[in-house]
Amino acid sequence: MHLLLTFSMVLFAYKKADWKNINKYGLTIFYMITCNLLYNMLCRDYLLWKYKADILPHSHVIVELLYTFIILPLVTLLYLSNFPKSGRLLHKVQYFILWVLGSLLMSVIFVKTGRLEMQHGYKVWMDGLFYPVMYGMLRLHYRRPLLAYIFSIGIIIFMLKYFNVPIK
Repeated sequence: MHLLLTFSMVLFAYKKADWKNINKYGLTIFYMITCNLLYNMLCRDYLLWKYKADILPHSHVIVELLYTFIILPLVTLLYLSNFPKSGRLLHKVQYFILWVLGSLLMSVIFVKTGRLEMQHGYKVWMDGLFYPVMYGMLRLHYRRPLLAYIFSIGIIIFMLKYFNVPIK
């Protein structure tokens, strides 16, 4: 399923992403990559969610590399490059909710099919809180990077403490 998602994201991004202006989104794409790598580094011995490999057993690292360097950057590019440009708040809120619900649906499907495992007290319903924060932080980083970094530190500290993640 992870490979199917990867290929689907590549095709969708090929058709729908704003590749001409990718430089506008590059810093936020790098922010997303950094956040995912930081999660994997800080929680390497205490993962809250863990992707299960489709083809090669025990290849969690390969699946994480797919997410870190292909899927999440494409999600970021698609989300930001298609964000409504109009000033109408309703369109922006609807767009945001659509992305949150779509991501939550994918999480549920991956949990139900055994491709995603929740651990150490993290539950699938918590993704309903995680995704609004994630997409909100992506948009904030795109608009005001310094503020996003400040909030990110607080979010990281909260998550580490809330889930009692042991830092060695």
